[in-house]
Amino acid sequence: MSGDSSRNAGSRGSGDGAPGPAAAPVIAVRMEALLAWVAERVARFPREHRFTVGDRLLHACVDVTEHLVEASYRLPSP
Repeated sequence: MSGDSSRNAGSRGSGDGAPGPAAAPVIAVRMEALLAWVAERVARFPREHRFTVGDRLLHACVDVTEHLVEASYRLPSP
């Protein structure tokens, strides 16, 4: 469990206090994992629901992921 606490220590990146340009925000990484989980579940939906409800659910997850990534990389205004 000690590995979990170091991973959750900061809101971005490596946890050393200075996020690098390639550091992914934790919320974006977790949302991507949720998106993969939802995609697996949607693939198991019955055919009549997979292309209606499933498609809408996946698009909503992708939209949320996009917004989270955009918001996490936006610089605060001075």
